Amino acid sequence: MITIKSLPDHILNIAKGFQENNKQIHVFPSLLDIEGDRYFYFRFSPKRGQLIVREDGAVLPINQVKKAFVYGLVYNTSFENITKFGLKWVESGTLQRYQKLCRILTKLSSTIHQQAPQEVINSLTNFKECADEIIKEQKNIEFVVGKSFELASKTNDLELVTMDDCIQMRIYNESMVRSAFRQNEVQLETEEDRARVFKYIWTKKFSYNLKLLPIFVQLFPYKNHMRTSQTIGSDEMESIKIMISKDLIIEQSEDALAALNTLRNPSN
Repeated sequence: MITIKSLPDHILNIAKGFQENNKQIHVFPSLLDIEGDRYFYFRFSPKRGQLIVREDGAVLPINQVKKAFVYGLVYNTSFENITKFGLKWVESGTLQRYQKLCRILTKLSSTIHQQAPQEVINSLTNFKECADEIIKEQKNIEFVVGKSFELASKTNDLELVTMDDCIQMRIYNESMVRSAFRQNEVQLETEEDRARVFKYIWTKKFSYNLKLLPIFVQLFPYKNHMRTSQTIGSDEMESIKIMISKDLIIEQSEDALAALNTLRNPSN
């Protein structure tokens, strides 16, 4: 893993020459292997600034290091996103919580299936399918987060990131985000079904030989936990859907291209 302390002195001195008023220099932990050339990738803070230095110490114009910068930035931001959000989602207890919900709904179904109106039975089926889909997407989130850390560990050990590594890290990030989006989307799609089920078991809680009462107590926390159209941020779901539906190649990444103006390499 490359660190500031492990950098060759001449490379560090080159980076310091572009430090300006920044207090800190950060170096990407691996060289970027882009089409046969290898590059160091530096970031400056607290003011935004970035620098690409070829392995031999050459600081090439922006148009010659654009690809290296875009691939490095996409890899870096993808893994930062996974670290910031993915770890939190993995540790949220979502998988266990919705596996428990499935057990509760299965018990509810066996209790009311012979007497409840068909509309309620259909809504209960949709509620159960919602929980199943959340579980499926959560398993994918946990899988891709794990794979992303394996990839980061491998590239850190090798001190080398290839273009394929950048593409793969981006795939992991996008898969994670799509799964998280789908978890929220399916909750909105079944909002009315859940409300119908809750209303039924509340009105019938003293029926079925009081079998519904303990089920309702177990189920009630999910009433407030699951997303509805009134949940803060639900109105932003459509714009997020449009954003993640874009399947651009890395060189066309809008965020990465917009960040080119932070490069301190010569403009020409």
